[in-house]
Formats: sequence, structure tokens, C-alpha cells
Amino acid sequence: MATELFSNLTSTTPMRPNTSNTTDSADDSVPLLLGERKWFIIFKYSIYCIIFLISLIGNMMVCFVVCRRMKVKTVTNYFIMNLAASDLLYTFCVPFDVFATVNNAWPYGAIVCRILWPAQTMAITVSGFTLTALSATRFWAVVKPLRRQLSVKQTSLVIAILWILATSTVIPYIHFLNYKSSEQKCDEYWPSHKKRQIYTASLLVIQYALPLTIISTCYLRIGFELTKGQTKTSNRTLAKARGKEARRVIKMLVIVTLVFAILTLPSTIMWMWLDFGQADQKFRHFWDVVEVLNVFDFLNCASNPIIYSFCNESFSREFRRQLGCILPGISPNTSFETGKVSTIMAPIASSPSPGNGHATPLRTSLTKHENSDSEQNRECAATLL
Repeated sequence: MATELFSNLTSTTPMRPNTSNTTDSADDSVPLLLGERKWFIIFKYSIYCIIFLISLIGNMMVCFVVCRRMKVKTVTNYFIMNLAASDLLYTFCVPFDVFATVNNAWPYGAIVCRILWPAQTMAITVSGFTLTALSATRFWAVVKPLRRQLSVKQTSLVIAILWILATSTVIPYIHFLNYKSSEQKCDEYWPSHKKRQIYTASLLVIQYALPLTIISTCYLRIGFELTKGQTKTSNRTLAKARGKEARRVIKMLVIVTLVFAILTLPSTIMWMWLDFGQADQKFRHFWDVVEVLNVFDFLNCASNPIIYSFCNESFSREFRRQLGCILPGISPNTSFETGKVSTIMAPIASSPSPGNGHATPLRTSLTKHENSDSEQNRECAATLL
């Protein structure tokens, strides 16, 4: 059966068709596309470098904080670490993708051709699945607090299942990716356009439609239960404290989910438009828009550590502690926040009241500063061991 060639799906920087009007073109009246303008190219790759560093350092710190620094191992923390792992996978793929785009060729061979772009698609899928699992566990903890909750050991099993399911979604993608050594091109070769359309639509449902529907339902029910619980319980003070802690956790997770949807969903919609509406033929700047949205996809990987720093005091304090090992002058007591304290790292039922356990004594003597610095230096040395 004759095959049809289509540009790759759900990749960071697709190998766009050679439709550019270069300076050698005889028709200088045709303006350059945005992606062909030198200033945009320099700006785009500068942004990529900045996002790469933030994502790499930030997500590695999240994994380190959860694995080695946190005294309380919670289900939420493990899912957050899994989010960081999927973001790191995406981040590691980006430099290879960018290099291929700059050179307008695929220098990595057939094996990497079948790994790189599917790995990015899988990373996005894992992120969506993980956010769904987070919303489900929060829903169960708030709505059914007396029922048996998910244990840390069971969470590890759930995370493994999420990765297996995400891997299964890219099997068709891997199968239809092919490398042409004569042209140094890595592209999709589908038996028919209909099959490609089915796969694209399936990804939209699996990555976004189904997860976001479940997440929205869970958080709406949680909000309803928290409101109802405060009006029914006799211990209004306890209910208010628990509700406040739960809201802090949920607020952060909702922000992470919204950022994920806002930054990554538009690019998938563009691929739907390409497959179902021949957008690249109808819209001259289609690939320019795709390139901008690719930056948004990558920005999602760097956004989560920033959100944790501003929405959660425990993460923020540990981030500052680790940054202090690298950059002198950054203290764990220097707040990124505006006086708000979150205790997401501890279970809601045993969380301390806001402000307790986080107060820092005023350091008014040089000796105390020296002791603090010495303690931080010992911690940094222990980290490197």
C-alpha cells in the first residue's frame, strides 16, 4: 500500500516543510515567515536555553527534595515527583529536537527517530495522567476521609501503571515513524490519512479531554464537600483549620492543572486543525504559530517548580536551602511568598496550624549568623556525599 508522508505529531519543534522564501529568492516582495526571521530565531532559542535551565534545575530539585529532604512521605509528594520526572524526560529531549530543527536534518539515525518524539508525547501523557490521579486521591481524602486511603506503596504501583499506559499510547506513533538515511529525515508514514486522523483525535481525548473532565469533576466535588462540611460539623474551629489546609493543597494542584492545560492544549488543537482541516495550506503562518506554541509546551515543564516555590512553604524552604549550596547569600529563611504558609507535605489531619513550626528567630548577632552558615555548609556537604 502506498504510504503518505505527514510531518510529525506532538513534537517540540517539528521538521517543518521547506516553504521558506530565503534571501536568495527571486521574489523579494514576498515577506519572510516569522520563523525565518533572524531576530525571531535568536529570540526563540534564547528562550529555549532559559527554559531548559529552569526546567532542568527546578525539576531535579523537586525530585531531590521529595526523595532525600522531606521527612513526611505523602501520596501527593510522590505524584508531584512523578510530574517532575515526566517534565525532565521532556526537557532532556528538547536539545536534540532543537538541534535537528536548526540543521533542518535528522543526524541521530533510525533508533533515536523512533524514540525522541514519542518520548515527548509520552511525557505529556504522563503529566495528564498524574494530574488526574492527584485529583482523584484528593477527592477520596476529602469526600471519603474515613475510608481506606491510598498508601505510599500503592502510589508507587499506580505511578508504574501510569507510565505503562502512557507508553501504550505512543506505540502507533513509534510504528509509523521512519528514518530516511538518504535524506536524513525522520517523519511519519501512515498507511492512510484516516488512520492518522484517528490517532490524532485519540491523543486529544487521552491527553486532555478525559483527564480534564475527571479533574474538573473531582475538584468541583471537593469544593462542594468542603463548604458542606463546615456547615454540618459541630467543631467549627477544627473544620475551618482542616478546610483551610485542604484548600491550600487543592489551590496549588488546580493552578498546576490550569497551567498544564493552557500551555499544552493549544498545540494539540493546532495538530487537529492540521489533520482535519489542512491548516498548513489554508493558513500561511500555521508553522509560525506552531513554533510559538512549542515554546509554550516547553514552558510547562519549567512552570511547576516555580508554582511549588510560591504556593508551598515546605518546597520553597527546601529549594532555598539547595540554592544556598550553589549561590552564596540565599538563605532558607528568605521567603519567596507574601507571608502565607502551606503545609502540603504533612497529612491534612495532622497539619499544624498556620504559622506554627515555621517561625524563625531574629538573628541579631554575628555568632548566630556564623552558626547558621556553618549548619548550612554541613548540610551542603552532606548533600554532595
